[in-house]
Amino acid sequence: MGALFAGGIVDSFMSVPAGVSNDDGNPETDLPEEDGDLVTADTYNLLDGPPPENPQPLDDPAGMPVSDDLADPADADLTLAGGHEDDILDGSGGDDRLDGGAGNDLLGGRDGADDLAGGDGNDNLHGGKGDDWLTGGDGTDTLHGEDGADHASGGAGGDAIYGHDGDDGLGGDDGDDSLWGGAGDDSLSGGTGADALSGGFGADLMAGGLGADVLDGGDGADTLHGSHADTTDSDADFLNGGAGDDLLFMAAGDYGNGGEGADAFALHEIRAGDPVAQITDFDPVEDSLVVLYDATLHPTPILTLDQPEGGAATLLLDGVPLVNLGRVAGIDLDSIQLRVA
Repeated sequence: MGALFAGGIVDSFMSVPAGVSNDDGNPETDLPEEDGDLVTADTYNLLDGPPPENPQPLDDPAGMPVSDDLADPADADLTLAGGHEDDILDGSGGDDRLDGGAGNDLLGGRDGADDLAGGDGNDNLHGGKGDDWLTGGDGTDTLHGEDGADHASGGAGGDAIYGHDGDDGLGGDDGDDSLWGGAGDDSLSGGTGADALSGGFGADLMAGGLGADVLDGGDGADTLHGSHADTTDSDADFLNGGAGDDLLFMAAGDYGNGGEGADAFALHEIRAGDPVAQITDFDPVEDSLVVLYDATLHPTPILTLDQPEGGAATLLLDGVPLVNLGRVAGIDLDSIQLRVA
């Protein structure tokens, strides 16, 4: 496994691009000219001497291995690239570019606005402080944005993505992904696959995308989209607003629970033969309901309510069942809004 650090190298050999040298006239300290991991920097002399023969990585509080044989890194902007092995790339206080390449890599940006790319393999990326960009690539990756307003994209594979602090943008892309926004007003997009999205604290915007997704807004006034009307998603999504005044967009077959607060439920077009949506905690006293319809199919839409005595209420649009509301009383059809989608 190769390990690259801001300030030095832990590997068998390395190559240094033109303009970066440690040539001090002493042949004992010249770098061996072999292929290996690539370390570049704009203004930082990477080595003050030969690499240690047997460096022993230590754990620091940030979770990245460090070596007590290496000089303290400067706040230069570093570009570090791994190879085909399992690499450890550690940034500095600058705006760093870390590319793991193939293999199961560990990347840490530390301070600065960093750009981290895992590449192929099952990678672990930590943005650190600053507004960072993290890309997992192919494989089952784990991404941590940490401090700052970070952007993290899992790529292909079943990824785990954590925003932590700040207003983060998280995207699962392909695969069955798990996304946690954490603190801040976050934007979470599951992409394709059966995804699990958790907003955490703040006013979050969440979209499940294609697949059978589970969305949990958490605290705050959140907006949850199980799927959009212009997609071919036929899988049932589970939407839970959590605490706060939430807005839940639902489609055919979706399950919605607003949670605490005055919540609004918006129903996309549900056509004859589609599975009926379910709202489990609709309260006509504090919650609201909006039906989004296609004006070409319903030029003069009429809403009706079917509720046998003591039974569950079902809302219909031109005779087509839209949503089951459970055993609720006091629903006023005049209070349900009709809007053209």
